[in-house]
Amino acid sequence: GFVTSSRDPLRRPVLRGVGIGIDPSGDEASSPLFMVRNESSMSSSCPADEEWSPEDERARPDAKKKVKRRPKEYAGFECPIVRSAEIEPATAEVTPLMECMAALGVRVQVLKQGDWVDLEDEEFRQMRNHIAAGEIKFGIAARGGLYVIDVSDGRGPLQSNPKSGKSRRMRILMKSGEPFKGDGYGDEADSSPLSQEAGRRGSVDYDQAEQTKLGPQSKRGEAPQFQLEVLSGNAHAKECFSQLHSNEEKLCGDWAVFYHAYSYAALIYEVNAAVGAVLFRFRSQFSVLPRVLINEFEQTPDALSLIERFKSEFSANKKDHNPEYRKVAISTMCSSVALGPEASTPVVFLAGYSEKDLSFLGVLENLLESCFVPRSTIKRLAADIVALAEKHGLDVSEFGGKGCESGRAGHMLQIFIRRDLVDQLAYAAVPYGAVDKKRHPISKWLNSDSNMNFGQARIVAHPKFFMQASCVRMHVISADPCFHASRPEFQEELTSLLGVILSKDSLREKAARGIFGGELPAWWTNEDQRQHSPSVPGAKASHVSSTYLD
Repeated sequence: GFVTSSRDPLRRPVLRGVGIGIDPSGDEASSPLFMVRNESSMSSSCPADEEWSPEDERARPDAKKKVKRRPKEYAGFECPIVRSAEIEPATAEVTPLMECMAALGVRVQVLKQGDWVDLEDEEFRQMRNHIAAGEIKFGIAARGGLYVIDVSDGRGPLQSNPKSGKSRRMRILMKSGEPFKGDGYGDEADSSPLSQEAGRRGSVDYDQAEQTKLGPQSKRGEAPQFQLEVLSGNAHAKECFSQLHSNEEKLCGDWAVFYHAYSYAALIYEVNAAVGAVLFRFRSQFSVLPRVLINEFEQTPDALSLIERFKSEFSANKKDHNPEYRKVAISTMCSSVALGPEASTPVVFLAGYSEKDLSFLGVLENLLESCFVPRSTIKRLAADIVALAEKHGLDVSEFGGKGCESGRAGHMLQIFIRRDLVDQLAYAAVPYGAVDKKRHPISKWLNSDSNMNFGQARIVAHPKFFMQASCVRMHVISADPCFHASRPEFQEELTSLLGVILSKDSLREKAARGIFGGELPAWWTNEDQRQHSPSVPGAKASHVSSTYLD
């Protein structure tokens, strides 16, 4: 219904609710109006002495002028009002947004087919009034239909059509033409401090309902599944790939998937994850972390910059084997049943996949040095990390340790990237890293119904995105069943072991400075971030040896 906001000095009608029901008889006088489903929303926006009801609205002489009938296809749809006060204050402070929307010359735009289009005046007015009332998710009437606006996501507002399921990105432009960059309203589900560092919504527009209908990426285009036959006879591997397929099915609407095979780099990835858990609330019990040194991405923060550097620097100098390329990028396939080129996903999972033209132990020691472990004790700590990995069955033969008992050193990292961020973080590639022009931009190919079992991709594994579940989601499987089962316990013991360099505020600050390359962002704090994420391994660990600080 239309209720008058006490916060609006002009006493303009404000759309508050959204449970629409149209009387089949078509009698306007007896048809329910916009019914407020959230009582707290109504009571907080109406003066205490003004009790509102649909009957009051119908009794007004000008009711027909005020009431807007809703299309029948929206009957029964509900979009409960969500107020900032109902969310944790640290993640839902909308005052900057309120002030922005109240300023003169502000515009709101919607991304339609690649172009930014101004919101109609009436739609803008409704949106402004809702935000002024402290609402962060609400419905507005537009073009004969209902649209849901969600401004709770720190990457930018989102407009959704509840009938089609399609979502569009929105942006708020200041009078100067600069986009508004809110400093407090964010994704409630993402607790990582890095959520304040990553970019806003990406540039790719897509139809969520259509992507869901197309289904799991590895089965699109009638992709043959016979490649999975290589797993027959290995119950553990079959169970692992069954989980991968289940993940694809659940996430295919909003997420594109990539598969990164590795073997000997596993220990590096595990240490990265443990460091991320302590410093940035990364949930290391669920996945490894390919890269953690944020400062190494300064020149190459995204796929576009990586492509440009490949053309100007790497194409004539080792290509994707160039150490500078490897610092920021990983090689992936785009299907769990990929046939190539060069690699088949199920095959490399069992056999392992790794380059041997580098010193893995040297990489581990350099990582520890970047975290300001005293140089005199780096080798001792590295040796203890290797010994811990051996205990849990991880193959560390390239670190001077033992191999795994099964002889299967392979691992597979399933990487889901939010569809609107795909072109920002990935590009279609041919072997050795050059752009595959036939599949570029890669988002168009991944959003289609093509068979994706042949084709590589390169991903910029930027920690700012990879440590945010709202941007990138990962799931790891290991071919060795012993380590696969033992990994959560391994991560818990590893984070406790690394507590030697992260146990004190001053040590955590030094480590963070090493990761960022010197200057720390304003939002960073020197607390042990595990205490903010109880599900992270090692969160309750308190005993830390000091032998590495001698």
